[in-house]
Amino acid sequence: MPQEEQPQIAEEFMIGNTKVKIATNHCVAPDEVQPILDRIAQRALAAFSAQSYREQNEKAGA
Repeated sequence: MPQEEQPQIAEEFMIGNTKVKIATNHCVAPDEVQPILDRIAQRALAAFSAQSYREQNEKAGA
């Protein structure tokens, strides 16, 4: 089994409660960026929609 390479962290910061680490040895080719961003956007939209639905149901039941 290949050993996973340790990330070479170039920058680390917080956005709200999210810790962001930018690793120079885990970069992707420019043509891979948009599909990755599209997947992130789809997952975020689903999470926000679910949260909004839960909040609306809580208000309706209260």
